[in-house]
Amino acid sequence: MEVYDAIGKQFYRSITLIKGTNSIDLSNLSKGIYTIVLGEGNNSYFEKIIIK
Repeated sequence: MEVYDAIGKQFYRSITLIKGTNSIDLSNLSKGIYTIVLGEGNNSYFEKIIIK
């Protein structure tokens, strides 16, 4: 799992994921648009989030 800002700077990375038990603390992120990436290569899932 990775978290990137709108210009591509990586803010978080976790190599180990456990099905159904993963969480990240986004309280330290500034206002803006971020992309969460789950998976790798062709098996990736992208989700955009907005922090207001």
